[in-house]
Amino acid sequence: MLRALSLLIGLALLSGCDSGSRESQLLFEDLALRSPASGITAIDADGTIIQTDADDWRIGPAFSSDIRFAFLPSPNPATRDDLITFQLVAAFSNSLPGLTVQLVTIDPRTGLPEFQPLFGTGCSGGTASCSFTVRAGQIADFNGVGLSRIVVGNGRGIVTYGDIEIQ
Repeated sequence: MLRALSLLIGLALLSGCDSGSRESQLLFEDLALRSPASGITAIDADGTIIQTDADDWRIGPAFSSDIRFAFLPSPNPATRDDLITFQLVAAFSNSLPGLTVQLVTIDPRTGLPEFQPLFGTGCSGGTASCSFTVRAGQIADFNGVGLSRIVVGNGRGIVTYGDIEIQ
């Protein structure tokens, strides 16, 4: 009886921890999709961070133990002719397949997020790093110049998000 009670208490504690992680991830995703683009982590073309924005390029709680940046999106700000590049690295080779990169805009009529795919990834099973490149003009073609919110996700949720400035 004591063993069964201990098992039930243990399961309840574990489910509570999972629920907290799930809630943290949902809050992270809500911020990614509903908060306006509001600043950038400024990075020159060589990848040197000039200024940081605490809201940019964090890794979502559900992915924080598996995925990190090898280098952040740069340059930022960018001109229409620049190529913006970044790389994600995974602790486990099966963590990266299925990543998508999308521009997020807010529909002014409904207040709901809308997504525009920007580019995909060549990652497949067994790959521990993914490099992304997008022409800054592609972002500007959809959203104009100024700040744009970029989201990287997979079928399990949003991995990271941040703002890019196109000048």
